[in-house]
Amino acid sequence: MPSVRLQNMLVKIDREFASRTERTRWQAAIALGEIAESDPEGVWTLVVSHGSRRHGDVRMAIATCVLEHLLEYHFDAFFPRVAVAAKRSRWFSDTFSYCSHFGDKFAGIFSLEYASLF
Repeated sequence: MPSVRLQNMLVKIDREFASRTERTRWQAAIALGEIAESDPEGVWTLVVSHGSRRHGDVRMAIATCVLEHLLEYHFDAFFPRVAVAAKRSRWFSDTFSYCSHFGDKFAGIFSLEYASLF
């Protein structure tokens, strides 16, 4: 279970994704990406929520600042969840399409799995 401090941080980040300013939304994504390695479950909830929104800038921020890192650190645990979310939501599928591959370690697996989603 995340600490109270981490829970408060996730609540703040969640609120910031609703900001009217693009800069604030991107700063929220950057902050969320910084905790992807240490709290993947807390991060995942916000990735699905905001990665499924219609707002293109939020989806791009989630993909490049958060989802890429989540998969970099926890590929085996989260790629199946990403696949399910991408099949359920065209917006999340679009979010995932912005992600880059993760070096030699994941390139082969990621490419094959990625292609199977589209």
